[in-house]
Order: sequence, then C-alpha cells, then structure tokens
Amino acid sequence: MLANGAVFAKSTGHAKKAITWPHLLTALTEGKKTNMSTAMTKSQLVAAIADAMGADKKTATAALVAIADVVAREVAKGGAVTLPGLGKMACRARPERQVRNPATGESITKAADKSVKFAIAKSLKDMVNS
Repeated sequence: MLANGAVFAKSTGHAKKAITWPHLLTALTEGKKTNMSTAMTKSQLVAAIADAMGADKKTATAALVAIADVVAREVAKGGAVTLPGLGKMACRARPERQVRNPATGESITKAADKSVKFAIAKSLKDMVNS
C-alpha cells in the first residue's frame, strides 16, 4: 500500500497517479449493470484491474496475486486484514462442539477448528444498495 492509502500507482506519462480502493471499485462497476447470478472470472477481474491501473494484464495479474498471497498468509497465521472500501477478513477459532448426523441422528463431537470470516465495509454496502 502506498503512503496515501492508495493500492496501486498508475503511470500517467511522467507522473504516477495513485489508485485507491473506492476508485478501483468504481472503475470495476462503472456504467455496468451486472447479473447477480454471474460471477466475474479471474481473467475479467485482471482485465478490469489493468484498465483501472492503465497497465498491462501481466502487471495487473501480478498485483492481484500479490494481494491475494499477502491476505492469505496473514489470515492463515490467525491475523486479520482490512481492505479499505471492501471489508475485513479474519481468522476465527471455533471451539469443539456437538453436531448431529442428519442421516442417523447420532450426536458426534466435532473437533475445534478455524474459519475465515469476512465483514463487509459500510462503504461497499452503501455502494451496493444505492
């Protein structure tokens, strides 16, 4: 992340322009009505990021992979990562608990485990509901 909270630096001639999460989100959804049942593929996401950055797809892919790796590593260690404008991803411990096998009705003890939770940012909720 850059000093001013920007995610990427877009090269525009001689100067670099910072791209923030809200700007990237707006660029990804600008002027497009999306079908809620159709998910954006990785190649479509890379193309949209490349367009928003003013960079080639190779650079956009590297940026996407780098962000995903950093987030995955931090969450796997038990930490949390806040993606400004998107939300907060965190690892939460779940205690040992009793579960029931629906086929037999038998009660089973499920060992403690971890799960990943994502809390949506208010700005994203507002953008979706506007």
